[in-house]
Amino acid sequence: MSDDHSKANILVVDDTRVSLRFLTRMLTQEGYDVRPALNGRRALSSVREAPVDLILLDIIMPDLSGYEVCEQLKSDEQTQDIPVIFISSLDEIMDKVKAFSIGAVDYITKPFQAEEVLARVETHLSLRRLQKNLELKNAQLRKEINERRQAEKALKLAQKALRRAKESAEAANQAKSVFLANMSHELRTPLNAILGFSQLTARSGALAPDHRENLGIISRSGEHLLSLINDVLDLSKIEAGRISIHEQSFDLRRLLNDIEDMFRLQAKEKALQLIFDRSRDVPQHVRTDETRLRQVLINLLSNAIKFTKEGGVSLRVKLKTLSPTSPDTCPRHPPIKDVGGKLLSGKRHRGQAFVGDRNSNIETPAQSTDNGQRPTVNGQRTTDNVLHSILFEIEDSGPGVAPDELDDLFEAFIQTKSGRDSHEGTGLGLPISRKFVQLMGGDLTVSSELGRGSIFRFDILFQIADAADIQTCQPSPRVIALEPNQPRYRILIVDNKESNRQLLIKMLSSLEFELREACDGQEAIDIWKEWEPHLIWMDMRMPVMDGYEATKRIKSNIKGQATAIVALTASTFEEEREVVLSAGCDDFLRKPFRESDLFEMMGKHLGVRYVYEELHMDESSRFTDDGECDLNPAALSALPPDLLVDLEHATIRANMDRIASLVHDIRIHDEATAGKLMKLADEFDYAKILDLIQQA
Repeated sequence: MSDDHSKANILVVDDTRVSLRFLTRMLTQEGYDVRPALNGRRALSSVREAPVDLILLDIIMPDLSGYEVCEQLKSDEQTQDIPVIFISSLDEIMDKVKAFSIGAVDYITKPFQAEEVLARVETHLSLRRLQKNLELKNAQLRKEINERRQAEKALKLAQKALRRAKESAEAANQAKSVFLANMSHELRTPLNAILGFSQLTARSGALAPDHRENLGIISRSGEHLLSLINDVLDLSKIEAGRISIHEQSFDLRRLLNDIEDMFRLQAKEKALQLIFDRSRDVPQHVRTDETRLRQVLINLLSNAIKFTKEGGVSLRVKLKTLSPTSPDTCPRHPPIKDVGGKLLSGKRHRGQAFVGDRNSNIETPAQSTDNGQRPTVNGQRTTDNVLHSILFEIEDSGPGVAPDELDDLFEAFIQTKSGRDSHEGTGLGLPISRKFVQLMGGDLTVSSELGRGSIFRFDILFQIADAADIQTCQPSPRVIALEPNQPRYRILIVDNKESNRQLLIKMLSSLEFELREACDGQEAIDIWKEWEPHLIWMDMRMPVMDGYEATKRIKSNIKGQATAIVALTASTFEEEREVVLSAGCDDFLRKPFRESDLFEMMGKHLGVRYVYEELHMDESSRFTDDGECDLNPAALSALPPDLLVDLEHATIRANMDRIASLVHDIRIHDEATAGKLMKLADEFDYAKILDLIQQA
């Protein structure tokens, strides 16, 4: 007996009691659950109370015939799917046709064989089970299809929302870029005039001392404002993904020495120890972004000295081992929440150098050579394409950072309590420094203990460089005239700001250039057609017609190919250079610029030859036999005090542009002293300059 039999419910309908009992007994013995009924009405009532799996139905019955019962069953949604097998003594073909036409699944003629009835019952029950399974699977499939359709619909909605969000983000990013470009232009353009005219005015020997002092304040304030603007723009460019690393080969030892010299005076004034500890295996010549590294170190050391009242500040530099399985990646430091002990016990340790101490072992050569061949690190010969990692640690004995402030330390525009108490800074230095470090392949972390001090750690990736790859800075003498026997160059100055045009005119008018000016692109085109200038200084953002359109129109003419066009822009975005050059400009100069930049650009594109102010005097009158500068403090003490103050501030900040500008101003008073100062600046000997200023 099959297990499925006990699960099947069969309704047997026959008005003949003998047939009803026989069928009931036979099916029960096979394990079916049998429900007998003597007439059609009782059968319908029984099925409606409790549905069955199959019905054996006689045709000839009183009240309702089997045909009528079947028709009612098939007209009811609850019973229409129950299989009906007619079992009757009627054997005419028309009776069978009628039975099948009203919905029967089979027809058995009386008298019947028990085996035949059982076989047909089991066959249709099996079909019924298969049909139910199929219906169940179909229902499940319909559900899955519906769910999939719903998911696809939801996915389409999500994709649509994502596209909208992306479009909104792109629009916001574009708006931000436009805003930054506008702000860069609107802020840097007037600063260009402020700093430029300050530089020109400072050259006048007729200035009263108080006026010169006021001019110095204006200039320093302008430089400070420019640095703040650059910080904000740097952070914005980082967030927009529009800042990149510019690798170059440089002398790491000299960089560290320059920075030590820069902060030595500040540390000395606050009676702080300043320790620079460089491991012996740190190479001297490296390749990475020198400018970004300098910015990060200056920012961290400046903060450390600013917030430290007693004790000291140290910088430790050492090589860091990269994972052998990932030679091109730099592992990250997990944030540390405490410091082990008080910084700087006052004892001298091997490898440490105090302020002014250049005889410690940190000055020993950090890299050796292999028979004059490639540089080596840790005795291993290096190759240019191998990445190494270097770790910097800046430790101070300052007030430390509270644990609840550590998480916000690298957030833009957020300052710690000590930062707020100092009433200085913008809260941008650390976020920008961390972004720069990450761009150089490392990370910046902090560990701190309130009342004991802080340690800032960062690592960067670098390559070993050859000493021959290091570019040295050459002196930039001042242009005082044009060489004779040159064409009379026609220069057109295009800028919608009169102050900017006047600045260029004043810078160029001392030389024998023919100068004309235009306030927008359309006027520039009109003058170009009539006058045919050799070179156009073209501002790119102007009303009526901007510099891009004016440049395209001029360069689209065969005659315009002979005119050099140099773009003047206050934009700090590197992509701006590509846009400008694609418009047809021959070169690109950012505001604010130096006078020497203008002359250099004109020499590059027109071949203009200049007469320079004499910088390289007789070496015997400037330097002793051993190469030391013979500049004495007395020569500096004769200079205006405000010039010395400005020079001291510029030297502390290692601001080469500002130092060069001030040295040019000093030439008015003492040309020999200016030449010697320029030589020291070109040699990055900031310590010597500061010592002389202090002695003066």
